[in-house]
Amino acid sequence: MATNYAQLVQQQLADLQRQYAQLSALQNQIASDPNAGGAANATGHDVPSSEIPQPVLFVDGIESARSLPMRPNTTIVVFDKNESVFYLRSKDANGKEAPLKLGPFTLKDAPEPESNTLTRKDLDDFKAEIKAMLTGGYTPEANGSKRRKAETSAAHNETEADE
Repeated sequence: MATNYAQLVQQQLADLQRQYAQLSALQNQIASDPNAGGAANATGHDVPSSEIPQPVLFVDGIESARSLPMRPNTTIVVFDKNESVFYLRSKDANGKEAPLKLGPFTLKDAPEPESNTLTRKDLDDFKAEIKAMLTGGYTPEANGSKRRKAETSAAHNETEADE
């Protein structure tokens, strides 16, 4: 369990370092072009600041979360390193800070994807059924379709009775 946690922390640290490098490069790009209204994407069009990836931040307690600098008109989510809680901080357009909100979180394993695969036996049965249909040797009883055969017989008997 400890190695899994250590690997998780190392992975998150690597992700944070990558995101920090991207944000630093983006910040330098914006600073070097004073006419830019926002970040430019690969096509040269402006990207709204809400679409700029935000780093995942970890802090040591609520006071550390409160002390993080923020720009006006932003919201950030900060995770506590020591407890299973996150903090939600917001500032309005005038720079007035909204009350700090916190919430619990739990880490869970991702669910296994549903399997839509066939077994070899399913495939062989299907191939045999198709082959039987093509050669004329297909009978619904042999393939678990007795109900269909019974319905067909009942409909045939009704037709004969009407004549």
